[in-house]
Amino acid sequence: MPCSTMRQRRSSMNTAAALCLALASALALSAQPAARTAQAAYERGVRFEQEGQWQEALSAYEEVLRLNPRSSAALRRRAGILLRLDRLEEAEADIGRALGLNRSDPEALRLRGELLLRRGDAAGALRDFDQCLQQAHETSAVQRGRGEALAALDRKDEALAALDRAIRLRLDDPLAWLARGQVLASLGRYHDAIEDLDRALALDPRLYDALFVRGRSHGDAGRFERALADLDAALKLAPADWPRRAEAFLFRGAAHDVLGQREKAIEDYTAAIDARPGFVRALLLRADLYSRLGRHEDALEDRNRALEAEPKNAAALIARGGSLHVLGMHELGLKDRTAALELEPRNPLGWFARGSAYFLLNRYEEALSDLEKALELDPQNAEIRSLAERARAAASARAAAKPPAAVAAASTREAAPDSPSSAPQPPAAQPAQTPAQTIAAPPVPSPPAETRPAPPPQPAPPARDGLRRAEACHAEGRRLIQQDRIQEALEPLNCAVALNPSAALAWNARGYVLMRLGRYKEAVEDFDRALSLNPGYENARRNREAALHRLQSR
Repeated sequence: MPCSTMRQRRSSMNTAAALCLALASALALSAQPAARTAQAAYERGVRFEQEGQWQEALSAYEEVLRLNPRSSAALRRRAGILLRLDRLEEAEADIGRALGLNRSDPEALRLRGELLLRRGDAAGALRDFDQCLQQAHETSAVQRGRGEALAALDRKDEALAALDRAIRLRLDDPLAWLARGQVLASLGRYHDAIEDLDRALALDPRLYDALFVRGRSHGDAGRFERALADLDAALKLAPADWPRRAEAFLFRGAAHDVLGQREKAIEDYTAAIDARPGFVRALLLRADLYSRLGRHEDALEDRNRALEAEPKNAAALIARGGSLHVLGMHELGLKDRTAALELEPRNPLGWFARGSAYFLLNRYEEALSDLEKALELDPQNAEIRSLAERARAAASARAAAKPPAAVAAASTREAAPDSPSSAPQPPAAQPAQTPAQTIAAPPVPSPPAETRPAPPPQPAPPARDGLRRAEACHAEGRRLIQQDRIQEALEPLNCAVALNPSAALAWNARGYVLMRLGRYKEAVEDFDRALSLNPGYENARRNREAALHRLQSR
């Protein structure tokens, strides 16, 4: 080959190499600004997260992923925010993309565990968190997730151990303190729970979930004013789509109810229903309050709505039965309570409710049968025992009043209807629905006792006159409480406890009136008297805690 040709080829190769090098340099130079822009956007997203500006953070991570679709860090960060905002499907997509890039990515596994936990798969979540630990990836967030999963599986001791570890790994993680506070509250350790929640809020004063849990814990401990303050703050700070918004309104309404702020309670129960249409607990609590205010048609409407949402809810059937009895629809009321017993045959309240209705309808034998069944299931309940004794006495009196068969056959005129030998009074029952699961309710009649008074009875024997007068005074006092005429209710309740000092219900009712009047020391004494007569009287116990707290707060 001629030398000139070889020189030409070498020159061409050198030129091509130079062009390739120049192109590579140009590409590298053009990639550098994009990488720098992505990094700046990522850092901006982290800052927004730290400041709680979720939408701004999402926008920043979106920019990162436009520039670098394979940024697993941005995918994980965005998924974490989406989980926090309850946008689970979008979070699942980002977690799936991150695991597609690296199937053993421990942070992506942790996020998947949180997603599964939110969807109710605590066992699956625990597997993901344990897999993180197997990869020696132990962080506060992993142990926090494990603790929450264990708590959901009702393994509370293990949950507390995991959350203790989470806090030791990172003392400044407010979510770890919140998680442990929630578990402690679920165990009834309200003082310890509130201490943890205080720590969480010291680290993040805008942590509305911590305010919600602390508010509930204050309510459980009888500190209703503090409960209101925390729930107010949570509702102001939380976004409109906060998953706990309906519950926050529910529990705030319950606190208002216990404090006698009835209109505010109705507003909050209504807000809870608006936030979650078909919210059965809120419908039943509002119905209970309507009933106590004498708005029985409104109460029936809410109970109908509750049963439309949950047709097999035994508590709702018992409650609607009460509304139907009050409105004179006794057969329908009995039908509802019978349906409730078919659903929950071991519910003593169901047997007591139907037995109470039978008693007020003068069907004493059927009442006694139901009340004896209720006593089998709840043998320590003094109210059930008292009504069963009255039903037994009324049934015996009716049997004794019947003439012998021979005399009856010889009689040429129709016998008058049987009547009891004593005056049956409407029995009071423990509430089927209280303002909240853990907040004490005022001692007022509740769904099982919502029946029309029996027809006027025959005059009672003189020996029972004092008891009859005591029961009449008690009924009058409760009627005045229902109408929020608290001062006026005191006199008939004084009469009730004077005439029948063994009436736990009357002592509890008078204690409630005294508490509403600010006479806390006397209220505590009355609640003590009620509890001495009926140690299992839960409503009296909770009212006592509330009165004692207010006395000590003076």
